[in-house]
Amino acid sequence: MTETKPDVEAQTAPAAAASAPSPSAAAPVSSGEYDEDAGKGLGIANFVLLLVAFILGWFVGVGGLIAFACEIAAIIITSTISCGCCCASNLKLNPKVKRWNDAVLVTICIMIVISIIAIIIFYSAGQVMTTGYVALYWINRILVILSIVFAGIFAFGRKSCGNA
Repeated sequence: MTETKPDVEAQTAPAAAASAPSPSAAAPVSSGEYDEDAGKGLGIANFVLLLVAFILGWFVGVGGLIAFACEIAAIIITSTISCGCCCASNLKLNPKVKRWNDAVLVTICIMIVISIIAIIIFYSAGQVMTTGYVALYWINRILVILSIVFAGIFAFGRKSCGNA
């Protein structure tokens, strides 16, 4: 009978492999500390919500209510990304990319404030479309387009805009 001696390297190799980080948990590729795909899924959801809000915002009644609900959901997602709470607490966003999310947040906040003011004007004027209401409506439409553009850049155009 031959006695085999245990290989020291073979015994330590599994322990070293087990302690090595997995490729998915590896450091981000882009600038060392930022993840170039951080928040991309939330950004795509935000983009879709704002697009639905834009399309349904042209309709009066249920379409407008659904559009407003989409805007509220978009502001929740955007503020979650901006403040880094809840599901966005582990995002390692590049500050240049995060600025686009902040731009979405600002435009949505202004958009909701203008919507509320327009609704107050509409109902205080006896449900008549006054010049002030129409002006605020078109400003709101422009802000929706801007928020969609900013959300699209946040979700899809990170490298093409030189942000990542």
